[in-house]
Amino acid sequence: MTNLQSLTLYDNRLTGPLPSEWGRMTNLQWLSLDGNWLTGPLPPEWGQLDSLEVLFLHDNQLTGPLPSEWGQLDSLEWLHLHGNQLTGPLPPEWGQLDSLEWLELSGNELTGPLPPEWGQLASLHQLHLNGNRLTGPLPLEWTRKTMTSLNILDLKDNQLTGCFPGIDVPNLSILTDLPPCPPSDYIYHQARE
Repeated sequence: MTNLQSLTLYDNRLTGPLPSEWGRMTNLQWLSLDGNWLTGPLPPEWGQLDSLEVLFLHDNQLTGPLPSEWGQLDSLEWLHLHGNQLTGPLPPEWGQLDSLEWLELSGNELTGPLPPEWGQLASLHQLHLNGNRLTGPLPLEWTRKTMTSLNILDLKDNQLTGCFPGIDVPNLSILTDLPPCPPSDYIYHQARE
């Protein structure tokens, strides 16, 4: 199966863990296993899937942390992991996913702060982090003009603190429970850029 480029097995009632051996399918570009009953952790070995562009694992029963090794998926454009039971922090290493356009992590049990490193995701169009237990303030790095492709930023239903500064990105829809920052705070943030 090392030459396999696409594998689509969504909505098939598949059970069991994700095979770590699939990390050797280095020609794989599209993997869709969403809507099954898959369990267990996300295999760190899948960080070796150099050609992977699309990974759909949403609406399963996957558990455990987000592997930092997946920050090496240089070709990855779409990653959908929503509707699982994933836990732990958001890996700073995922800020290296230069090709990433759509990241969907909503409806999990993720905790900890928003990584400043994710402010480097210049190709990102949609970021859905709603419905987790994320904490802390919005990193200043997320308010800079590096995330210029962003169209949707969904941070609702978390435990974030502070206020939401203005972000000068055209056509950006922001969904958050945070109050807007007072103008003086916004000017302070702009001066620090």
